[in-house]
Amino acid sequence: MQPFSIIMGLCYCSVYLQSYFMIKFNRLGAFIIITVVFLLMPIFWGGCKKDKVLSSNFSLSFSADTLMFDTVFTKMGNGNPPSMYQYLVVYNNENHSINTRVRLAGGGTSPFRMNVDGRSGPVVDNVVIRAKDSLFIFVEAFPDQTNQNNPLVITDSILFDNTNDLKNVKLVCWGQDAHYLNDSVLTGNVKWDDNLKPYVIYNSMLVDPTCNLTIGRGVHVYSHNNSKIYVQGTLKVQGDTDAKVVFEGDRLQYSYRNEANQWRGIRFMVGSTGNIIMNAIIRNATIGVEIDSIPITGKYNVILDGVEIRNHSVAGIYSFMGGVQATNCLVANCGQYTMAGLAGGTYDFYNCTFASYNTMFTRKNEQFGISNKVVEAGGISYKAPLSFDIQNCVIYGDQDDEVVFVFETPATSGAIDNCLIKAKDTALVSSLSGHGNILDKGPGFVDNVNYNFSITKESPCIEAGNNKHPVTYDIDGKHRINLPDIGCYEFY
Repeated sequence: MQPFSIIMGLCYCSVYLQSYFMIKFNRLGAFIIITVVFLLMPIFWGGCKKDKVLSSNFSLSFSADTLMFDTVFTKMGNGNPPSMYQYLVVYNNENHSINTRVRLAGGGTSPFRMNVDGRSGPVVDNVVIRAKDSLFIFVEAFPDQTNQNNPLVITDSILFDNTNDLKNVKLVCWGQDAHYLNDSVLTGNVKWDDNLKPYVIYNSMLVDPTCNLTIGRGVHVYSHNNSKIYVQGTLKVQGDTDAKVVFEGDRLQYSYRNEANQWRGIRFMVGSTGNIIMNAIIRNATIGVEIDSIPITGKYNVILDGVEIRNHSVAGIYSFMGGVQATNCLVANCGQYTMAGLAGGTYDFYNCTFASYNTMFTRKNEQFGISNKVVEAGGISYKAPLSFDIQNCVIYGDQDDEVVFVFETPATSGAIDNCLIKAKDTALVSSLSGHGNILDKGPGFVDNVNYNFSITKESPCIEAGNNKHPVTYDIDGKHRINLPDIGCYEFY
């Protein structure tokens, strides 16, 4: 629009309005209208001026000079797994809009992917940032296989053309090669013993009924979102106190270190037998250890020894008519239950710590529950005989009562001795009193907020256990002396 045309149009309008109002009203009214019209002229004039766009010699600033990615698994063939997005904010400090080109220094071969204000590619042209405005750039890392065990640093840069000086933002990530299992079925005798290169599971994995999977000391197993380890055969985990086997989700960023529900956990299915997990960490899943049936041989579907099971969105241990023996285990901070045994089963726990606080979840129910009540599903009634032996265990958290028992006939067989339990309900306290149990006294954890459930020198757990089921070492491999301390940690 031309300014001269606007002025002529306004003048014409003013003359017309003056004539009209001189006839209809009076000269004062006409004068007011004409004055208003001419006062609005600068606004019309300014609205039609084009904003100046700088295509060179401009200045930019950034929210960071380096985008640092935590360790990222290398590409699996179909491009997965990617990293989490990192983002960069680009600020235009000029009084005019700028037009620039944004590009990755590595071009199409860069291990990074970039999205600039909704447009993707290694090069994005005609990126316009209005005066005193900003835009977002999102970056993802896809490092290639390096065929080495140790992580390798991978770098690139984001470049901005035509600035006063060559502007760039560095991109840095650590690429980690891995053994990938994508929707895999394992058969025969399989051993995972590479403690330098981790094992990464995509789209779940099945240990076939014919398979005996052995996992050696120090091995790290990562599972992608919604992946689960199904065991129909046999799983033997052989960690050491100084080289534990770790099961967790595949998000390696520091912010995910205690994030639940990243994967779905380990499930022992009908027919699975001979399972032993020693000196392991199972964390950040939906259900850590799940048993869905009566053991076909012996008393137990799985034996746990020196296992840390924590930060699961539903339960740490969940058993349906199953058999579990746990010694020196820590089960902590789960969304609903640290341990739930339904429709009967066999539950023998020795020197274990079950602790749950609302640091990550909102929980109102008791964390530790055992029931032999009939469960109806699909028109079928499920119920197994119930027995339990709970010795020298801590069951404590932030609810008034942290245990619940639902018993139906026939009579159950069970013992709870020398345990420290959070309980205030009168009937519950009555049933647990005696037998060396300590009720409604704090266990003296060192720092439950930061997941340190070892005990202080003031703890009532010290030398308050029994030797009905002797346990020689604690979860850290420390020798238990005299009468054992209650819980999975021995105080030194």
